[in-house]
Amino acid sequence: MLANEKALKMAMVAALKVVPDVALIVALAIALTACGAKKTEAPEVVTVQKINGYTASQAMIVVATERNRYSRPYTNAIWDVALEGKGQTVETYLLSQVREFLKNVKLMNALAKTEGLEVAETVEGQLEELAQRYYSGLSEDDLAFIGCTQADVLTLYREYYIANKIVEEKTAGIDLEMSDSEVKVIQLYQIKTSDEETAREAYEKCQAEGADFKAIAGVYSRDPDIEVTVGKGEESPEYEAVAFALGTGEMSGIMHLGDTYYILYCASDYDLQATRSRKEEIYIAKRRQLFADLCYRFTAEYPIEYEDGVWDGISLKTQWDTTTGNFFTLYHDVFGG
Repeated sequence: MLANEKALKMAMVAALKVVPDVALIVALAIALTACGAKKTEAPEVVTVQKINGYTASQAMIVVATERNRYSRPYTNAIWDVALEGKGQTVETYLLSQVREFLKNVKLMNALAKTEGLEVAETVEGQLEELAQRYYSGLSEDDLAFIGCTQADVLTLYREYYIANKIVEEKTAGIDLEMSDSEVKVIQLYQIKTSDEETAREAYEKCQAEGADFKAIAGVYSRDPDIEVTVGKGEESPEYEAVAFALGTGEMSGIMHLGDTYYILYCASDYDLQATRSRKEEIYIAKRRQLFADLCYRFTAEYPIEYEDGVWDGISLKTQWDTTTGNFFTLYHDVFGG
């Protein structure tokens, strides 16, 4: 066992939480991975039109991008680390997520075809230049690991562009905006006790002139987590009614909910950074749900098929000194996002 395996595992788990499902550095992944969202209704009866998946060399372009992004900070030792709660190693999990991403790019291209979406001639020229730029930047070791041609790169760039375009068209005009009052996050200090007598004693001390609420909470609260951030909908309605009525520097009375007595102190009645982050999280969740509804029919109608053994032969472990990692960043330099 590696001496630093625990540290690597903790670092990897933290990294995978940066972006939902997998930390692919692509804006589209946020929307596309929603196609796997759970639906409870029975699917419609549809005419199945099978679509060929990407070749191994095309898939390896994304595989190499993600492999190298992780191997740089965590080293190759990360691939055999088991991810808690997933029953997989980092390698098998990351490969499964890349495969899901590529499947959904194909799915969006099938949708674009039914909508008659085509790539403009000027855009095709930009994509060709982009493919040439990426391919010419690959080292000998990159090429040995990936095994792609410039035509493979162009195919992936073109279909990634089309997938992005159909995403934009299908979400255009949909109101996903939220007011700050809907998503506001506040910072609190709280005292939680199991009995009223302790709560009253703590409350009296907090009312004394110059009292340090946080220090008093450290003595009386049964919960060591004294500092908390609260967003709308995260706590019970009764708790939030009291918490969000407080202004900065104000303290609540004793609140009895269930088997717990609370005293709250508002450290900030508007945490700007946390509110922005929560707004973004809710926006992504809404966008995902929109795409879950959109993708559901097409998932059944357009199953993606790969040639036998395409993914069986792909591994993140390699003798080649591959370093490429700019496939998506080059794209977004040209097309934004």
